[in-house]
Amino acid sequence: MQAAGSGDVLQARIHKGEVIYELQQMYGRGQRAIVPYALMGGPTSPWRFRIDTIYTPPAGGVVYVIGAGFATVSNKYLPQADYVHEATTGTMEMNRRLRQKEEQKRPAFALFATPDAPRAFKGEGEYGGKAFTGLRTVAYVNSSDIYFVVPANSPIKSYADVKGKRIGVGSAGSTISNSAFFFLEQYGIKRTDFKVGLYNYKEVVEGIQNGSLDGGFLGGSYPMPRTRSSRSSTMSG
Repeated sequence: MQAAGSGDVLQARIHKGEVIYELQQMYGRGQRAIVPYALMGGPTSPWRFRIDTIYTPPAGGVVYVIGAGFATVSNKYLPQADYVHEATTGTMEMNRRLRQKEEQKRPAFALFATPDAPRAFKGEGEYGGKAFTGLRTVAYVNSSDIYFVVPANSPIKSYADVKGKRIGVGSAGSTISNSAFFFLEQYGIKRTDFKVGLYNYKEVVEGIQNGSLDGGFLGGSYPMPRTRSSRSSTMSG
């Protein structure tokens, strides 16, 4: 599958009972996700002949591309597979939708970050004491980083300089926004110390470009094409 404008190619092959997906990115790094063939609709799958959903974060990140690729490639190469890809606002919405599927006794998959999984399972932090004990990990998918991005000529040189500034932290309930607040809090910056912008990837980049944002958090795999397209300098997040 070719993702428009990204240069990312997702391929799949079946080997020893597993579907192996390979993501080849334009900068040469490869990442792999291995998912049991039966879970993805193989002949022994208890879920075949159903329409199953794969939830991902919103468009703009590599996980969106991978999730869409899972659905597209599985439907093409696995006769019993019938997957639908649905983008969400982020991890907390995916958690809510998975809960609904569990109540309906329907299978579903979601691609979200490792830091959120144990908190959702235990009902900690943003997940408000509502433990999701039915949550299970199927496979490791990819690795990514979180970047704090500012214009090249920005006066922001450290997290301390965020106070009073307009900062895009990602979509509400996303891993990016949850992590952004956590990072800043570790440096003594409270949510009330700056102007919070709950924007997705594209909106954060556009906000930095047009000056409506002083900086923002973005997630993705190195070297993060969106940081290049925004002509911004980055700081470790």
